[in-house]
Amino acid sequence: TQTTTITVAATNDAPVVQLGGAGVDDDAVEFTEGSGPVTIVADGGPGFILTDPDNTVATTLEGATATIALSGISDGAAETLILGATTNLTVATVTDGAAITSITLTGTAATALTDFEAAIAAITYNNTSDEPTAGDRTVTVTFTDGPSTDPGALSDTQTTTITVAATNDAPVVQLGGAGVDDYAVEFTEGRKSTRLNSSH
Repeated sequence: TQTTTITVAATNDAPVVQLGGAGVDDDAVEFTEGSGPVTIVADGGPGFILTDPDNTVATTLEGATATIALSGISDGAAETLILGATTNLTVATVTDGAAITSITLTGTAATALTDFEAAIAAITYNNTSDEPTAGDRTVTVTFTDGPSTDPGALSDTQTTTITVAATNDAPVVQLGGAGVDDYAVEFTEGRKSTRLNSSH
């Protein structure tokens, strides 16, 4: 009788980012001027899926990162990413004035995969310009399952295309001056004319 010893070695499996929901890597979102912020993932969050076969225990995600970056900006600081609530994550941002163009989330010893998933699902895009430039913007989401110093860490990157649509804004008439729509005037018999607005 002889024996064979089989040594089993585990390997790191890459994480999977599915912004559009199960089986859909990328996503597409429409933003309409004046409509308020829109989420960067499917169905306002519930459809978004982040998986990693190797990281089902909370303590294994210390040092893992998710980077969410906005590109294709045409309206400067009027365009921004907005970060919602986070749990068990550290946050770093890149800004253009008051606008956030990149967010990096880093895991701690207490971080679970669902903490990353919830934080990414809560991120929104907004454009406060009264004349937004129509066209596409790109939000890139990259999840890395270990610290940048770990040569075995693996990543997955997917994108959301945000299509910005401008709307026609109604004109504003303020006969009484700035902030005053209507105007009252008195006409006295014998006067040649009376102005119909406050410019006098």
